[in-house]
Amino acid sequence: MISPLARMIWPLLDVPGVDTRLLGPADAEALDGLHFACAEFVELIEGRPPASGDGQRLLSDRPEGCSPEDKLVFGLFHSGRLVGAIDLLRNYPEPRRWYLGLLMLAPDVRDRGLGTRTVTVLGDWIHQQNAQSIRLIVQDDNPLAQQFWLRQGFAIVGSTVHHSAAKESCVFQLECNLATL
Repeated sequence: MISPLARMIWPLLDVPGVDTRLLGPADAEALDGLHFACAEFVELIEGRPPASGDGQRLLSDRPEGCSPEDKLVFGLFHSGRLVGAIDLLRNYPEPRRWYLGLLMLAPDVRDRGLGTRTVTVLGDWIHQQNAQSIRLIVQDDNPLAQQFWLRQGFAIVGSTVHHSAAKESCVFQLECNLATL
């Protein structure tokens, strides 16, 4: 089921070069395929290879205290194929701060500006929703991702240990003040 908030916003995420839409349970298999295409990334982040069911977990997992209406998973499509996914939590962990849980792009569409275009559109739209900032984490053993996010205007605001089912890793907490975009 698509929440009223999601119905209102997804048409506004107009990322140049791709079609963008909200994903739901019917897209779980396509999300699994994206996870398999991004196996190296999944292994780095999760400490395990991709598995069937990853797509459904992405659609449904959310932190305690985050309502289903505040979780948005978007797909980026090129020529009808899912080439990217965005996992976004509205007003988490506190009001006016949004959390970007995932921006995953298929290897064959990376290094073409799609990530930057996506972040620009998301930042602009989230700022229009009266948010002050976007927060995310980056594993310390993923220097390319760190460089990408720093170029997008994010700053390191802390570090912590992140626990997934198969891996414990040190992560940097990054935040972008949307008033400075």
